[in-house]
Amino acid sequence: MLVLSGRYLSRCIVSLPKRWSSDSIVVHRDSKINNPQTPFKFTAENMKRIEVMLTKYPVEYKNPLLP
Repeated sequence: MLVLSGRYLSRCIVSLPKRWSSDSIVVHRDSKINNPQTPFKFTAENMKRIEVMLTKYPVEYKNPLLP
């Protein structure tokens, strides 16, 4: 049985190849309540929060955020 110390194990985990990372596993599946036709609207309170957050972004970074 191979026993790995925490330090060695953490170095191994950090150096995993890109193909083993978990971000490539995420897949969205449409359902009755979660699909492109599901209506969605921000509340007035959330719109205020968005405005505050957007003031923190430099102009050159806002374009990718907004459609």
